[in-house]
Amino acid sequence: MATAHVVVLLSALLGWSDITIQPSRGDRGFSSFQHSVAGIDRPSERTLETLKRYDLERAYRRQRNVNNVLLSLEKMARKNPDAELVYALAELSWVDGLKQDRWRSAQAIDRFLDAVGYAHDYLFDAELAAGRGPSDPRFRLACEIYNAGLERLIRAAQSKDPIDPQGVIKLKVHGHEQVLQVVLRDSPWTPSDVHKLILASDFEVSGLATSHSQYGLGVPLIGVRITDPKKDERPPQERFYPDEMAFPLTAFLAPNSRLRDSSETVDEARKCTLELKDPVRERAVGQPPNRIALETDLTTPLAYMWSRTDLEKFRWSGLLRPEQGLQRANLLMIRPY
Repeated sequence: MATAHVVVLLSALLGWSDITIQPSRGDRGFSSFQHSVAGIDRPSERTLETLKRYDLERAYRRQRNVNNVLLSLEKMARKNPDAELVYALAELSWVDGLKQDRWRSAQAIDRFLDAVGYAHDYLFDAELAAGRGPSDPRFRLACEIYNAGLERLIRAAQSKDPIDPQGVIKLKVHGHEQVLQVVLRDSPWTPSDVHKLILASDFEVSGLATSHSQYGLGVPLIGVRITDPKKDERPPQERFYPDEMAFPLTAFLAPNSRLRDSSETVDEARKCTLELKDPVRERAVGQPPNRIALETDLTTPLAYMWSRTDLEKFRWSGLLRPEQGLQRANLLMIRPY
């Protein structure tokens, strides 16, 4: 079904309306879930009730003891995992991360990583999921906190070095160097095909009547493959590749759980793997019965690739003066065959 969407979308790209892609303006460079959680700048009433239940509300309101409050909640959650506790940890970590980010504090990265980790626990831990109602609004909020926190981590990593799909990401977390393994699996693309990774939310596409995306977990990316112009001959399988190919990927962070992993300690950085998912192959993450849809954006990568080709000038001449394009006529593939 996803492949059919790609084919339909490519057909739309070859239509008659002007298709443009440009950098997102201002804060629109952050994706939709960043705007969704922008209002979570203080604890919700349910989280404050959780703090009251454990006699931590007064300490939290003093603000000077936020770190101690989070440590106390985490120790309680490790002893007795509870959905209320774990969601409160995710939300409070996100709120404090925003505050630290406004102050340009290095501790913001610590908080965003913790927010992603606790949200992941809340969403995927079997025991916590069993105690959560299917219509609990915190389920949706946990997804948005996870996505927004992960996007912040990716931006922080890219501000230092490009993300290597067959390497590691190094961040300073809790005063120590945090190493995140990066992996690309179950895709016709190999790590050596990914020469560049771009956040899809950094671009706006116009000129298309419809877009193909799916809400869920993860951060949509544009993978870019660039053909070496110095190569005299291409391998046979690359004959039909554009010089610069762009394809959809989705970043998904899989952290070790501090709730279940006895080797994880509250004062050390988490062990994490950044998985690059192929949304044409994978449409959901997690294990049954806790499968959650994968966030996908199939439109922006194809529009980006279209903008990097010379096909735009052939759209009218191909109709009115087809003989002018005979030497340029070719079959272009958008995925490995």
